[in-house]
Order: sequence, then structure tokens, then C-alpha cells
Amino acid sequence: MCLYVRELSPTEGNKLVRMARNGSNPVSVRRALVVLASAQRMKVPEIARLYHLFEEHVRHTIHAFNEKGFETLQPRYGGGRPRTLTDEEEQASLSWHKSHQRLWDCRLRPGH
Repeated sequence: MCLYVRELSPTEGNKLVRMARNGSNPVSVRRALVVLASAQRMKVPEIARLYHLFEEHVRHTIHAFNEKGFETLQPRYGGGRPRTLTDEEEQASLSWHKSHQRLWDCRLRPGH
């Protein structure tokens, strides 16, 4: 069984073409190209070979677009490492460092 993107309206098709040609984010551009290729009835393995992607990634992109639309074409960057200090602990640390700043200044100067 072949997996294809849902039927696109002309407006959606034009928006995808604009994203693919003029997009500033490479992640969005590549995802738009995958959706456009699927709309032209290219099979998943062909799309993966054409754009040097894993087939699983192509399938995931098509499924996500079919379910949620254009919002899935934008990258979702992670927030990084979770905070280890609470706001109160951070403020206490900052105030301690500010009150002992002379100590740190002495150690950083050469010859002391």
C-alpha cells in the first residue's frame, strides 16, 4: 500500500511551492518539498532517495501533514536542558556572588 499526502487545494499547493522556493528555514523547505512530491504521487522510497532522507522520516512528515496541516512543516526546537535551580535558589546565588564580588575579583587578577 502506498502512502500519499491528502488532496491539496490550489491555495495549499501554491503556499507549499512558495515555501519550497522562498523559504528561509531549511527544515521547512525540505518538509514542503516532501509534501509536494507526495502530492505528485511519488512513492515514499522515491522521495527518500530524491531528498536523501530516511523513509521513516518521509512517512512521518506525510502523516503529520495529513493530520495537522501546515503547522507541522515548521521546526519544533526543544527547550534544552531542564532548569536545575528554582527562581529562589538562583536569586540567593546571585546575591551571594554580588556580596562576595571582591573575593572573585582578587582571584582573577594576575599576581594575587
